[in-house]
Amino acid sequence: MRSVRLPVPIHKHAGDGQQGAPGARLTDPLIVHVADEHDRPMSGVAVEFSVTRGGGTLTANADRVTMVTDADGLARAAWTLGPAGAQEAQARVVNGTREPVAFTAALP
Repeated sequence: MRSVRLPVPIHKHAGDGQQGAPGARLTDPLIVHVADEHDRPMSGVAVEFSVTRGGGTLTANADRVTMVTDADGLARAAWTLGPAGAQEAQARVVNGTREPVAFTAALP
């Protein structure tokens, strides 16, 4: 795993704005892209995904999980929605200095 201390850009790649039933796993995982200052993919970077509203869970049935970027600079986490209300999650580079990226989902 790569230790990152500079302001590494993190961008939403997929998984935002989905809709699902309470307690259901969303069809698409949350995916972020991590790149260096020249927009080249960075592999081996730790990315923390966390549920911030709604009481849902992520990969491994936890409200917080750390995943590592692959060769394409992508990190993924499955998201199971909570029982009611607003559903929000975020992702951030561990030890990074950039703001996290936010994801939302809607219940029917």
